[in-house]
Amino acid sequence: MKRIAALILAAVVACLCLVSCGGTDVVGKWELEEMTSGGMTLKDNLMGVPVAIMFQFEFKDDGTCYMMQNNGSSSDTQKKDLKWEKDGDKVKVTASDESGEMVFEPDGDLLVCTMKEGGKDATIKIKKVSSFTEFDMSDIVGN
Repeated sequence: MKRIAALILAAVVACLCLVSCGGTDVVGKWELEEMTSGGMTLKDNLMGVPVAIMFQFEFKDDGTCYMMQNNGSSSDTQKKDLKWEKDGDKVKVTASDESGEMVFEPDGDLLVCTMKEGGKDATIKIKKVSSFTEFDMSDIVGN
């Protein structure tokens, strides 16, 4: 009887641990899977450039984060330092100077953020990756 009680207790503790984690493991590298704005959806690539390089996030376990926006060359990469925190299932990402906030919600294996951009709704969907997609614009321009 003690063995059964111990197994039930272990199962309850495991379930509570999973619930307290909030489901999605945010820590790690994430990059753009799809973006929708103004009725247009970008997925896979735009004129040969992978959309994945447009937004790349790295969430650290200390609550810091950075976002890179790359337009196809290492000299044209913009890196922003951010902070993140979980609020239930949601992931709130704020600029270090608290000038803006993005709220991501889990959707399967993606994190999805809908925001206003120029008076229109824009949605970005990011997916977790083991390493960031790299791309050199000279691969399609022929430099």
